[in-house]
Amino acid sequence: MLSSPHRLAKDREIKRVLVQGRSFFSPLFRIRLLANGTGPSRFAIVVSSKVSKKATVRNTVRRRLTEIIRLNLAAIKPGYDVMVTVSNRALPAGYHKLETQLLTCFDKAKIVMTNHQAPMTK
Repeated sequence: MLSSPHRLAKDREIKRVLVQGRSFFSPLFRIRLLANGTGPSRFAIVVSSKVSKKATVRNTVRRRLTEIIRLNLAAIKPGYDVMVTVSNRALPAGYHKLETQLLTCFDKAKIVMTNHQAPMTK
């Protein structure tokens, strides 16, 4: 699970991203992106019941995407609200394919720092 500062949870914030955000597409999902000013990047993952009627299947996809985001937080630029909407094509995809597609989509949106942009940590 993402820590609280990295979650986009309030309904009005999600609606703002839907209305004002830019869209980027991948075969497996769509991301909507909106600059939030300052602070850490926040994420919401939406897996509709149209994707699968089974909650266990939807939750599996959601958990995989959450873990991919959590592991790559250091490489994601701060200051964005991101909403990931999952397509039904993502259901048979494995973890590594989801990771590749999500990071490629983030790269298209230019929210992933390259190696020379990464912040220095001790």
